[in-house]
Amino acid sequence: MRRFSSDNNNFPYDNNILVLDMCAHRFEELKSTVGFPHLDNQCNTLTTADGSSPSDSMSSYVKSTLDPGDSNLKQDFTCPRDLLVKEMRYFAEYLSVDAQRWEEVDISVHCDVQIFDWLMNYVRRNTPTEGNREKPRLEPSNVISILISSEFLKMDTLVEECVQYCHRHMSAIVATPCNMNCINSNLASRIAHLFNHNEADEVRDKKDNKLFQKKIERLFDPNYENRDSPGNASTLYRCGLCHKLLTRDTERRISCVPGKINIDSQGEIAYSHTRQKSWEVHEFLSSLYEELKSWVLVYWRIWGTIN
Repeated sequence: MRRFSSDNNNFPYDNNILVLDMCAHRFEELKSTVGFPHLDNQCNTLTTADGSSPSDSMSSYVKSTLDPGDSNLKQDFTCPRDLLVKEMRYFAEYLSVDAQRWEEVDISVHCDVQIFDWLMNYVRRNTPTEGNREKPRLEPSNVISILISSEFLKMDTLVEECVQYCHRHMSAIVATPCNMNCINSNLASRIAHLFNHNEADEVRDKKDNKLFQKKIERLFDPNYENRDSPGNASTLYRCGLCHKLLTRDTERRISCVPGKINIDSQGEIAYSHTRQKSWEVHEFLSSLYEELKSWVLVYWRIWGTIN
């Protein structure tokens, strides 16, 4: 048996763990032809184990890691294979390889029962045999868990719905016990992109505003057309003479020490600066955060410097 595992913190509460177990009666044969991915700490943990049960069945377990005395709860879900592969593309490479090989398959999902029940209701939302049941609603308390799980399961439409919901309801979301640090860099960038910096500044997050961490990254991206900032920080440096922070766009119009001045070909005054070789931007950002204690304030300090 081969087992892949890593730490997981994808849910807003520390006692929830999401693990996907792909189990097959003939796993020893399948593992030589089907690759199982390694996952990083931003994704849900994947483990592989032997076992057998009816085709197209799914099981959901809740395990509390905070109290070892808690008993496990088990709830079974069933879903047609084609619908599962269509809605949760994560399973496509496993369930579409060879139908004959997967006649005895059990997919076990260890997670918060309510979250997985929500996901399965979403999958079956337009199924005629289910009576076209109403699509489940996103809420501030569940959207982060659903966002992370849906990205892992490759539910692209749901991921986009969650990203848009986060844009509309971010203040309500950060008021819940959710941990925004569980969101990986790609998802955080997609959410932050929807906010202009004034909108982001209105989000009151006591745990510091992660949106501004992404906006700081954008300030330093030379290829990003920033609607919030005409200036770009990718060329930021400190002058070794006047010790001012400058960019390629600002250096000619900000004065240096006396004598470091020229007249350009248009007859305009142009100042001349000398780059301080020992200055390093990452150290500068770290020291600035230590001083201001907030990424929001760091963003506005840099924005004011380059514009």
